[in-house]
Amino acid sequence: IKELVIDNENMTVKGEALSYTSVGNFVGNLRSSIFIREANIKSTTSTVRESDKRRIESFEIHFAVSRFE
Repeated sequence: IKELVIDNENMTVKGEALSYTSVGNFVGNLRSSIFIREANIKSTTSTVRESDKRRIESFEIHFAVSRFE
């Protein structure tokens, strides 16, 4: 996770993963939480990271917190 934005109960997470599958698993885990609703991938981009030449998936995920208890 590189950036987390919280606006009331709406949240945006931006980050990087080693595969698109990892991004999908992360969203799946968010969706299965009783605290989260409407988790969706807003964007993904495949790039090669300069520091180690690995292919990564940059992502942005939006979701809402349904309860804070």
